[in-house]
Amino acid sequence: MNPYTLPGIIHTPEEIIKTVSRVTSIPIKQMQSKTRKRKVVMARQIAMYFIIMKTKTSERVTGEMFGNRDHSTVNWAKTTVNNLVRFDKDYRYTFQKVKTELCKRVS
Repeated sequence: MNPYTLPGIIHTPEEIIKTVSRVTSIPIKQMQSKTRKRKVVMARQIAMYFIIMKTKTSERVTGEMFGNRDHSTVNWAKTTVNNLVRFDKDYRYTFQKVKTELCKRVS
């Protein structure tokens, strides 16, 4: 089992976006904007990752939720999250915080 996914928990994309926004203190509107600020990009990529991994939402639809981004941007987000969670301690901490919050929401 992939240690970076949520075990058997199903969320809606909207719930994931709200949770990431709350945990990272990045407003949803900013996550959906075209900005490339590092903290905003991190929140956006983590949200995209969980949406793709834990919902049946396609990459195309996921991209549309984030300012009409292309499916290849969503695919790149998945790759980036997988890499940064392994090698960047701060990124991993934020990722784990989001994952923990998503797991709590089920209880």
